[in-house]
Amino acid sequence: MADKKKNSNSGHWKGSKRAKVAQAFSHWTWAETKGKKLVCDLQGVQQKDGTWLFTDPAVHTLQGGSGPTDLGFAGMHAFFYFHKCNEMFKGLPKPDIPSSPPPFPQCRSETTFSWEVVDASFCARQQTGGTCYAHASATVIRAAESRIIGRCPEDHDSMVERIIGKYGKNGADPNKVLNDECPKLCLSHNAVCQSEAEAAVQRGHAILAAFWLTEVGWESFSNFFKKNPEKVLDHLPSQGKHIHVTSGHAVVIVGQKPNVWFLKNSWGPQWADSGYFRIRKDVCKDIRYHHVYFLENKLTENDRQAYERVKV
Repeated sequence: MADKKKNSNSGHWKGSKRAKVAQAFSHWTWAETKGKKLVCDLQGVQQKDGTWLFTDPAVHTLQGGSGPTDLGFAGMHAFFYFHKCNEMFKGLPKPDIPSSPPPFPQCRSETTFSWEVVDASFCARQQTGGTCYAHASATVIRAAESRIIGRCPEDHDSMVERIIGKYGKNGADPNKVLNDECPKLCLSHNAVCQSEAEAAVQRGHAILAAFWLTEVGWESFSNFFKKNPEKVLDHLPSQGKHIHVTSGHAVVIVGQKPNVWFLKNSWGPQWADSGYFRIRKDVCKDIRYHHVYFLENKLTENDRQAYERVKV
């Protein structure tokens, strides 16, 4: 009997009746563990009585580390990006996955870290000019919208292009962008302190972080991640006499350990760890944190109706 794969650990599956059963089981494992695990990469053989024996699965865990095929949150993201609900598991809960391009093959190589991670579009884009502010703003806005049941966030690239059209390619204040964009989408935005940012990430919220370095600081920053793409930046050299001559950058915090931020950059997927990097929380002395979230009493009637439909 031939061994046949029904779904994979990168989200792909074949639309047969057997594959629907495999998809239902994978979805059920995520729901049953309350989002902590997802069993997929199901393959096996059909028995003489017509039943299927599935073997050799891959297990994605929220924190990663259960084996070389554990792709962590990225694996779960990929599964639900391609996933199509059918009658077998129509009533099961599912996460709000942003409508970004599929995260594979641009996947972080590291699969054994234990981070608190958040839902945010996975692909690291390549900014043009001074447009980091637009990419970071779009990421946190879309991440917040993805937590609202029934919302279909605007495509990342379209939102970035629209923001750049208004604020330009030579840098802009993310605070102004968020104060402009969030009310239109019934979202709220606050500048927060570090402890509030930590609490938000712990709840699964992406945080926009803006920081400033001197020319010496930026050179050290870039050189470090060129040589050590997966390591934690834990110090920067003295800023010297020209500490007032700085340039800023906006990124998105998508995970944390007690003393480390895990961040998404906009310098393309080839930079550092597939476009992501890690720094000690105290390495930059002046970081401004921006939290985008929604309040139930500000949601639209369509949002409320979508939620009620899911409850039923």
